[in-house]
Amino acid sequence: MRGTIEHFDPGQRAGYIVGEDGAQYSFREMDLPQIYSLPKGTPVEFTPLGSAATGINPLQGVAQPGLAGPNGSGQAALPGAPPNYPAHVATRGLFENFKLCMTERYARFSGRAGRREYWSFVLFYMLIGMAATIVAGLLDGAFGFANADIPVFVSGVGIMLFFVFLVPGLAVLVRRVHDHGWTGWLLLLYFVPIAGFIFLLVVVFKGTQPQANQYGPGPE
Repeated sequence: MRGTIEHFDPGQRAGYIVGEDGAQYSFREMDLPQIYSLPKGTPVEFTPLGSAATGINPLQGVAQPGLAGPNGSGQAALPGAPPNYPAHVATRGLFENFKLCMTERYARFSGRAGRREYWSFVLFYMLIGMAATIVAGLLDGAFGFANADIPVFVSGVGIMLFFVFLVPGLAVLVRRVHDHGWTGWLLLLYFVPIAGFIFLLVVVFKGTQPQANQYGPGPE
């Protein structure tokens, strides 16, 4: 059936089409073969399924493959980003990714995390750890603990950082596994010599999958 886009909200990843029969058909972003910019009035072909539209294909050049803009007006894909990566994810800075992991996603084990989000967390975790260790070492020297069996400040900082970053680090790693369409329980392979290490390398270095899977429509 043919129809036109009446509304598409990239933030909600959903919209609806008015078919040539005059009825409205709802659709989700995952029903599209690619992520398109879909301004109101874009002609499309689709397959009606009850009150939903599936198999949607835009019919004119105005709906080009790429990223859906905040107003549905469209935006070209960013260099280095997957071809249908959501714009708000592709443009998010490294520190913003880290801040998300440490705040609203601190203990979030559901959903997906792209490679950029994971490595943003690792980068700032390492930078904070190195800076804190240097300061703690200076304090140990100043208070005469540098040559002690247990350097007080360095040990204390190490323990504190471990507990602060343990939950968000595990959470973002689970979300990273989900991004590949795998269950987070596979991280238990870490305890299998060699195989676990290889699996972790695949998880953290394998590219982000922009298409939807059972854990969500894509990195948020």
